[in-house]
Amino acid sequence: MSTGEEEVVGTLEVRGGKIRIPAVRAFVRETHHHRELSFFVPPGSIIRVKDPVKLIIAGPVPRVISAKVAAHMPSARGDIGDHYDAKIAGEEQYPDGLDKPPVIIA
Repeated sequence: MSTGEEEVVGTLEVRGGKIRIPAVRAFVRETHHHRELSFFVPPGSIIRVKDPVKLIIAGPVPRVISAKVAAHMPSARGDIGDHYDAKIAGEEQYPDGLDKPPVIIA
């Protein structure tokens, strides 16, 4: 049962920044029980189940969403890329920029 969904675009960091993928399209879904990040990356990206990921979203107030990959579902449409789901562990906002301390919001 979904209570909300937000589409975002940002830079995806995998395994502590060892892999960086720019312009990743993602959806943040919120249910009554948990929050989930669903995203698409170019085919052939080396992401595994249980990998820690961070989605860095630029904007007036930058955000960083931390998650752990829960499932990989190869997309039948090659133009979209590979589809992954991840369980959100937390989210931070950086009202003073990414070089200042964050405000933890979830």
